[in-house]
Amino acid sequence: VYVKFVSKKINKVRLRPQTQSILNDRSVFLVSGSWNDRPNELHLWRCQNYEESVDAAELKSLHSVNIDADVTDLCFAGEDLLAASLSSGVARLYRCGSQRITEAQEWKPLHENPKSGHSMPCTGVASYRTDCLATIGEDGKLFQLSPGAIKPVTVVGNAASSCMTCVTFMRQNVVAVGTLGGWLRVWDFTAPQKPVQDLGIRGEKLTCLSRHPSQPHVLATGCYSGRLCVWDMRKADQPTANLVGPRSPMSELAFHPSRPGAPLLSCFHDGSLIYWTSSQGSSQVWSQSDGVEATELVPACGRPLNSVDVQGSLVAC
Repeated sequence: VYVKFVSKKINKVRLRPQTQSILNDRSVFLVSGSWNDRPNELHLWRCQNYEESVDAAELKSLHSVNIDADVTDLCFAGEDLLAASLSSGVARLYRCGSQRITEAQEWKPLHENPKSGHSMPCTGVASYRTDCLATIGEDGKLFQLSPGAIKPVTVVGNAASSCMTCVTFMRQNVVAVGTLGGWLRVWDFTAPQKPVQDLGIRGEKLTCLSRHPSQPHVLATGCYSGRLCVWDMRKADQPTANLVGPRSPMSELAFHPSRPGAPLLSCFHDGSLIYWTSSQGSSQVWSQSDGVEATELVPACGRPLNSVDVQGSLVAC
């Protein structure tokens, strides 16, 4: 485990997708986004091949960009295109190279109060490959964006009656959105008049969402209570797996993109990091709650872990 003090309050971390040239260079690149500071920043880091030695894992600062708002979410849309959602209601695209981060495009104002015209936070962003983005905001709106296009492609004006907290693409033009009201809603941008699916968890607040890497109909949701629910959206009335984590709000969760069975990692406000996997190693692990083991990779420390990402043997949080 390597820990680095960066003098900023980190809200999101994302590992840059590894290309063949990066693999040959034995480097891993990480972007962090901060919040509750003046100014906030996006920061690009590099570490050498973390499997060769412990010392090689040390993070090296490469470049930072000041941000005039809190970074609420980050996602990579391909090898070097980074999308960011901001508390100012803005969404931005950045080119993330091996040495620098440069702004490529900005959409503003996306999310705003329709009566006052004041901006409202853009709370999440997701990508489908390199040609489609989705953003959500506290104004209840869901946007479909296309890199290079100035105006949104699609606007869903009343996507939720409570604050939307998380969004992910299930497939092209189809997104799932979670809310603090406990609703999991699926929208099709080609028919945005009403949600395709509308599911709820009584008494829960959804805080995070992740899609299975090889089974896009399987979604995992994290709750403010610390509960983890896994859904098969083909037959979703209730979660197929319902698991209890630490009694602390879940900040973020992520399926492992390449491990068999797609184990899950989740981080919590109490500072813990949990690794969820099957004791049998079954590829159908998320079809039921039985046989799922929870391993504490980082113990609770009283300070929140706000974000987690995973790539190969490397976990960033």
